[in-house]
Amino acid sequence: MRAQQLADQTSTLIPFNSASLQSLQRQLGKCSDVGSSIYGGTSDNGKWNWLVRGQILEVIGTSSGQRLASFCFQSEKRCTITSVKEYCIPGSSRLLVGLDVQNGGMLCLVDVITSQILTQVSFPYKVTAIEPVTYAGVVKAPNFALSDHLRCFFGIVAVGTEGGHIYLVDMHLDVEYDSLADSKKILVITPASAKTPELRRKVLRTGDHLCLELGGDHHKNRAFNFSKPSGEILKAFQASGVCVSAITYVPKLGSLFVGFDFGCFQIWRLAAPILE
Repeated sequence: MRAQQLADQTSTLIPFNSASLQSLQRQLGKCSDVGSSIYGGTSDNGKWNWLVRGQILEVIGTSSGQRLASFCFQSEKRCTITSVKEYCIPGSSRLLVGLDVQNGGMLCLVDVITSQILTQVSFPYKVTAIEPVTYAGVVKAPNFALSDHLRCFFGIVAVGTEGGHIYLVDMHLDVEYDSLADSKKILVITPASAKTPELRRKVLRTGDHLCLELGGDHHKNRAFNFSKPSGEILKAFQASGVCVSAITYVPKLGSLFVGFDFGCFQIWRLAAPILE
């Protein structure tokens, strides 16, 4: 049995700054989710944390407790932050934020340093889970792990939604951001789609985002069919009662693990992409 190890140094507790606490505690009327709990996470380098409540996102320095950035998403409309993940891009500090908004969902990319919303992508369903896959694209994308479609993208984020939909979104990291732009739409393609480079050039002109949907054939007649790789249906669910509850990407395998709220999961190999 290993002996108990003691810390070399223990710092005192540092309180969060009052401005962030007031922001998380304030009530925005009927549009806010005032009964929601506070949750958060820590950046990969441990230098900053984020706290979330309802539609409020606060980013706080770990060592100082001071506010680094603050966001209130769609303060005039019903909106709830459903998920937050760090998007590790060299030389930047950015967060991915999933939202439940009126008549659908949204994925936002925010810059912690400038407190700007860089990208807003709208979805027809509530966004329930997000996961960064890669920040690279084209020749720098890992060819052993990504299909020909996905290697045309520049920066990929996996998005899970209500209804069990799974999207791989082209984040356009090779394009200069317009932080004042409105939310953009998605153009959905499938693994059978052709001419992906031409489609990408088309959506770049409009500012919209290309998305590869995984398992699109699992959705029929307002039902979600949880299936084997062979196509055999294990169980059919009413789409309105199903959502993606967790997503994890394993870079060494090139596989995306997708969990559902009914207690099952799928593994997608992105090099094909196929269900394993």
